[in-house]
Amino acid sequence: LPVSASTLRSGMGAVLDSGTTFSYIPTQAFNQARDAVQRLRTQSLPSGIPGPDPRYQDICWGGLNDRSPAGLAQHFPTMSLTFDGING
Repeated sequence: LPVSASTLRSGMGAVLDSGTTFSYIPTQAFNQARDAVQRLRTQSLPSGIPGPDPRYQDICWGGLNDRSPAGLAQHFPTMSLTFDGING
């Protein structure tokens, strides 16, 4: 997804913390990623539902019997994040 560096610098910017299970990106970038996953997920997977904390615009998918990496790969596209031109 083409997300500009200026988008990732907006608001609080992007926070990718390898010490937690959460990452934070500006709303516009999140919406682009969410919409792409929603389009590319398999139809056997239920639609996403809002996450547990209403303060955040996260999304969850449920209904999977096999939550192993191999099981998830059957329903979700592979996603890689590459940040070009962003230093410190």
